[in-house]
Amino acid sequence: MIRTPASRSPARQKPAAALAAAILSLGAASGIVAAPLAAQQDAHLAGHGSVIAAPSFERWGFGSGLAQRSRLDGTTTVVQSATQLTVPISARLSVTERWQLDVEGAYVEDHVHLARQDTVLGRSDYTLTGASDVRVRLTGPLIGDALLVTASVNMPFGVSNVTAEQARAVIVLGAPALGATVPVPGTGGRATAGLILARPLLGWAWALGASYELRAPYAPGLIASGLPALDFSPSNVVHLTAAADRTVGAQGLSFSASADLFGTDRLRGASGDAGNVQAKLGPIYTGEARLRLAARRFSDLTLYGITRYRSRFTQDARTVAASDGWYSDAGVRAVLPISPRTGLVAAASGRYQTGLAFDASLAAASVRSGSLLLGLARDVGAGYSLQPFVKGEAGRVRTGSGTSAPLTSASAGLALGVRF
Repeated sequence: MIRTPASRSPARQKPAAALAAAILSLGAASGIVAAPLAAQQDAHLAGHGSVIAAPSFERWGFGSGLAQRSRLDGTTTVVQSATQLTVPISARLSVTERWQLDVEGAYVEDHVHLARQDTVLGRSDYTLTGASDVRVRLTGPLIGDALLVTASVNMPFGVSNVTAEQARAVIVLGAPALGATVPVPGTGGRATAGLILARPLLGWAWALGASYELRAPYAPGLIASGLPALDFSPSNVVHLTAAADRTVGAQGLSFSASADLFGTDRLRGASGDAGNVQAKLGPIYTGEARLRLAARRFSDLTLYGITRYRSRFTQDARTVAASDGWYSDAGVRAVLPISPRTGLVAAASGRYQTGLAFDASLAAASVRSGSLLLGLARDVGAGYSLQPFVKGEAGRVRTGSGTSAPLTSASAGLALGVRF
């Protein structure tokens, strides 16, 4: 978390309870909106509620262009650049003293520009515009601070019945190699219920979480995962998470591990044929470690590392070769107070993703890159906060067919928050 001097976590909060609350945000399918500054949640720590709007603009460039072959129809296109304008909005309301209601959604404009015309569609650009899904989540304790219950509903307001042009835009902007703020606007209807047990043990605060997710037919997120279908009935998902946290002297150390287990998806081919395809995503395993350093001049100094392994999936009971991959991030975030209400935010990170070699589209491409973020965290009083930022990234991306291109990106945004 990035904290301004005036917005640190309350010292009275019990470690196990705090860890249990943090575990709610873990998991591969736990959220819709990715916060560029990873700071928005701090605005939720005070008062009876909060609202945050975080508009941002991102642009990715691929040098002279990156050739990719579509699994939709086998055609090859050359992507020159892509842009995304997002306006994520989140709200939190204390329903009672101990129960909280969260609502998240976003408005999205995606544009993909080609180096040469798409011969099938006769276009040199793809566009997708509209709202994302809206997620509503209720969280509260069942037994003191030791057992929390969480229930959420994903309301499918996002773009879902995509055209061929929009599907191509989703494949590009949904690619993990880009790390877009809103990778896929619509993921279909979902409902999730879970329990989190938190206990102190041997000087550590421990939390164990388990949830079950029901998913309704149609989830365009799987297009970005490289599966060869547009319409399908996705399986339900089991999410398991374990986390531990403790202080070591003046430092703070935390670990977490999670697993997402999928059933069998039933898919209809993109060509619209009557035959059905059955596919089962392999388990996704995620590990994360964070070290919070007690540095005299910094209000926050955190080192982190995150790695995720996506195992191979099966199609019609046959394991698809080279459909597994690693996705890793590591970096440092710091906040340097420059006044009682203002902090200078800086973050540096590196990414290494092996991608999925079985697929030749950008959706499954590998990437190696480094990024730098600079911003301000400003508490303007009366419950209002401002967090402007700029970010740049440079690296190289490679598809499963062996084609590669330089990857550069630039983004800027502003998080506006109010507590009440």
